[in-house]
Amino acid sequence: MPRTERNLAAGVAGALAVAATYVFFLIYAQFGFLHLLDARLGGGAAVGSAMAAMGIAGLVASLLTAVALRRVPANLALLGGLFLSAGSGLVSIVAQSAPALIASGALIGASTAILTVSLAAGLRDFVPPHRVGIVAGVATGAAYLVCNLPALFEGAPREQACVAAVLCTLAAIAVALASLHVRRSAGVRHEPAHEVALFTRAGLAAVVVALLALIWLDSAAFRIIQETAELKGITWGSETQKLIQGLAHVAGAVLAGHLIDRGAFRSIIGVTWILFAASFLAIGTSPSWIVLVGPLYAIGISAYSTALVAYPSLRDDELGLVSRRWRAGLLYGVSGWIGSALGVGMAQDLHDIPNWFLAASGLAIGVALLHRHRSAIVRVFRAAAIPVMLAGAAVVVHVAWQPGAAGSAVERGREVYASEGCVNCHSQYVRPGTFDEVAWGPYHPIDRNERPPFVGNRRQGPDLMNVALRRSPVWNRVHLIDPRALVPGSRMPSYAHLFVEGDSRGDDLVAYLDTRGVAFASERLAAVTAWKPPVNLIPSALQGRAVYLGQCAACHGERGHGDGALAARFRTPVLNLLKPELLSLNQTAVAEPEEVQLARIVKFGLAPSSMPGHETMHDQDVVHVVAYLHELRSHRARLEATRRGSR
Repeated sequence: MPRTERNLAAGVAGALAVAATYVFFLIYAQFGFLHLLDARLGGGAAVGSAMAAMGIAGLVASLLTAVALRRVPANLALLGGLFLSAGSGLVSIVAQSAPALIASGALIGASTAILTVSLAAGLRDFVPPHRVGIVAGVATGAAYLVCNLPALFEGAPREQACVAAVLCTLAAIAVALASLHVRRSAGVRHEPAHEVALFTRAGLAAVVVALLALIWLDSAAFRIIQETAELKGITWGSETQKLIQGLAHVAGAVLAGHLIDRGAFRSIIGVTWILFAASFLAIGTSPSWIVLVGPLYAIGISAYSTALVAYPSLRDDELGLVSRRWRAGLLYGVSGWIGSALGVGMAQDLHDIPNWFLAASGLAIGVALLHRHRSAIVRVFRAAAIPVMLAGAAVVVHVAWQPGAAGSAVERGREVYASEGCVNCHSQYVRPGTFDEVAWGPYHPIDRNERPPFVGNRRQGPDLMNVALRRSPVWNRVHLIDPRALVPGSRMPSYAHLFVEGDSRGDDLVAYLDTRGVAFASERLAAVTAWKPPVNLIPSALQGRAVYLGQCAACHGERGHGDGALAARFRTPVLNLLKPELLSLNQTAVAEPEEVQLARIVKFGLAPSSMPGHETMHDQDVVHVVAYLHELRSHRARLEATRRGSR
């Protein structure tokens, strides 16, 4: 085989091995297998035992693989790791009992360790030294994109295990074919000018600490996101979001690989922490910032993941430097497995990443980045990354310990919700398959790790699981201050004391309510669009007038002109129900009869305005109100026609 073809085949094999490794680890070892455990063991201590077995086996196998690579060629160990990983995934999906699943966890951990250590240590045997970063980046980005494909991401653990096994098998075949023509490197082959100090014992220790902190943060964040419906909705809630995440992963990984090949390894670590800090702190801010959480987090993940797989092979074994096998063994054993375990433990115990910990991790990474080196290369990158890194840590410290700033407005609002006893009358659980889904829906699983839980054991007022989809912040504020002004006959007490000057509790509570259900807006829109009033109901304008005066006139006025007694309390003008363009605002229905569109507005309101729905109003009353509105609008049209005719 010509040299160019051999190099191309080797490069493809190396890239495919990286991609298969990440797909197996991400979509199954870290994600699908955990879901399998929850489904078959029902949570509890057995799940923890299986995950502990995986972590311990991974740590031990990482170190043993580093020892074995002294005598076993990395490509042979890589082949064994690929086949063993494929087999461990398939074996685990047929395991049923707790002991079998715990053993499967240990097997998955050991096989993943063998695979990752041998791959990272031997990558430069397949890829030219000056291309290690970009090949790792392209393959890592492709793996994350595959894992974010909706069909695979939302697939059953069995499907995820099979896909990962197929990819591992294909990669093993490619590695076997390429190995026939690949010779282990002898000496330095056009060695790129990476900082020598990064590969000494002290340099390796600094890299291990820095990546330990990043993996700890990432593991905790990923577990929290997957167990919190609101956070999952912000990041991986819809198919479009999953694809956007996948593309962000590709962009982050490829750019990181490109910069790593140019000696910017330190900068990648620092920038990753900055991206993590920015995305974590953006949660709980305004919606305009929340949309950036997912992409920033994804770019950060892919950037450090590329660095993780590329680092051991960035320089060959040289006198005075730690060998590639021990770089890989210690990096994956300590940073990878211990970092993952600590992150998952934090998520299970705290259900949050405290700001003080974010600050501490930033300081630890900053110190690691300050490790001395002899080379002056990438001076610009280093000079920019380290000050920004430390400045970012200082900002986080300021946010964490600023007097009087106990978390975001949303976090404080949640505490107000708990302290005021809102859970005693309002549930946060839409019962699936019931009228709840029409009135308060859509249904989505509750957050079982929520502390304190707000599911509620009884309901005297409306369910608030998706209240942000049904009520605007302005409406909620007015309602909290004077409930009966908006809802005649309401038994809800006034919370005007929360809104007195100098007290932010009321605004914080409104901010918290405005987060409930935001990730499920598309599902709510689909349900609203599908609703129509029953065709067998007989409308009565006379009865509709009585309902209108009791439920609607306070805002819209007796004749529907938007001049009711409460109109002045809203920041935007209350809708004039007689305006001809009113129906064009109802974007949930197009080319439908006016009666249907008006009924939908009465029933579900008109988001994002402060026009609320009347979800519990009987459909017969809705039809009556529509008949009265139709009479008002017809009367207005006749007056306009008469006025035009008299001109």
